[in-house]
Amino acid sequence: MEGLPLELMVDTRAKPVAYHTPIPVPLHWQQEVKAGLDHNVRLGVIETVPIGEPVTWCHRMVICAKKNGKPRRTVDFQPLNAHAKRETHHMPSPFHQARSVPHGKKKTVLDAWNGYHSVPIREADRHLTTFITPWGRYRYKTTPQGYIASGVGYTRRYDEVVAKIPNKTKCVDDALLWADTLEESSHQAVQWLDICGRHGIILNPEKFVFVSDTVEFAGFEITLDRVHPSKKHSRAIRLLCFQPFRELLKPGTPFKWNDKINTLFEESKNIIIAEIEKGVQIFDAQRPTCLATDWSKTGIGFWLLQKHCTCPTKDPFCCQTGWKITLVGSRFTHAAESRYAPVEGEALAVADALNKARYFALGCKDLTIAVDHKPLIKLFGDRSLADIPNPRL
Repeated sequence: MEGLPLELMVDTRAKPVAYHTPIPVPLHWQQEVKAGLDHNVRLGVIETVPIGEPVTWCHRMVICAKKNGKPRRTVDFQPLNAHAKRETHHMPSPFHQARSVPHGKKKTVLDAWNGYHSVPIREADRHLTTFITPWGRYRYKTTPQGYIASGVGYTRRYDEVVAKIPNKTKCVDDALLWADTLEESSHQAVQWLDICGRHGIILNPEKFVFVSDTVEFAGFEITLDRVHPSKKHSRAIRLLCFQPFRELLKPGTPFKWNDKINTLFEESKNIIIAEIEKGVQIFDAQRPTCLATDWSKTGIGFWLLQKHCTCPTKDPFCCQTGWKITLVGSRFTHAAESRYAPVEGEALAVADALNKARYFALGCKDLTIAVDHKPLIKLFGDRSLADIPNPRL
């Protein structure tokens, strides 16, 4: 990638850590691992340490298995990372990026190939990345995986290269472009390919998706009007804990799995996965919005909905299918919160929901708060906070 090489900012007062004995590579992986090293040398990613080069930092190469059983080569940079600094460069969360794609757009997805390795590091800093293998010492010529500042250094440079291209969102290697027509999408894709080619960014042809209504991006499936978590996130539901499972996590509680817990566990998974498959509606800043909240002694939750029906009223839940969910959230109550009076608990649920949904709620001019506790309407309807003596409110 064109631009300034990455400077490895390591505290000069740090005492270098050097390992002189490599971790053995399993016999059946040795040929494949050595071939991978040779391949990276040819690509210019790494180089052998020149004869006579003194040892300063020297890390260990660690080999682990991929999901397909093939060896994955990594370098343990933990000793170096403990003394390294990195730049600050903000990137929106994948969730917010996926939700930023407008309704009804044609989408194109591009993925950079070996992105980190497209950024060179300063020649004077290469010795910091030296690692030892059964076949000798190597060091990186480009930013390595596992170094604390590699991600920020790469992402900032890539972001600056494509900064002037409109109607996009980008998450590290992955980029998503959107447009209204095939012609606009074609122009976008050509512009992206051209600017990446001129700046030395290589794109993966196997992950190129051109002009599609539904795409996978940053762990989400994005359709014309909905956002779904990926299938791997659906599988992760099996790891979540619910009441009464929470009781099993308390210190001193014997772990006893019975038929009741197992039945509730399976029912919970099925309900949640069914809701995930439905997905959530893409947020539209122009639509009437409702934040519905609820409190119980064991937990609080909220639903952020938007009006999609043609009913003349803006009242929430004016019809069964008119209001679509765009965000949900919940949590267990803490010990003190479980003992709140109902009015205190319902107020807590509203405050917690407004905080968690602030990305969509702040500045929203057509926002309604829906609760199932009528005393809150009087309490917050015509009083200022100074007139409410209860500190919990």
